[in-house]
Amino acid sequence: MIRTQQSKQQTTRRPSLLRDQRGLSTVEYIIILVLIAVGGLGLWKKLGEGVNERISGSDQTIRTDLEVPAPGAGGDKGGESP
Repeated sequence: MIRTQQSKQQTTRRPSLLRDQRGLSTVEYIIILVLIAVGGLGLWKKLGEGVNERISGSDQTIRTDLEVPAPGAGGDKGGESP
């Protein structure tokens, strides 16, 4: 008799758990938030690469136009200029 009552409780719990939708909207919002975050990180990385390329190109152009040696390529060792 105890076994019958336990099995009835288990069968009544399963359908109620399947119909319970209380946490679904929270999960959906979390999924959307994660997708937005991943997309944002991808765009941020792409933007950073583009900015880095432009700065490097500008640096090279300035050094070429002004004939300034690249850092570590020699030149002034930090002494006083005459």
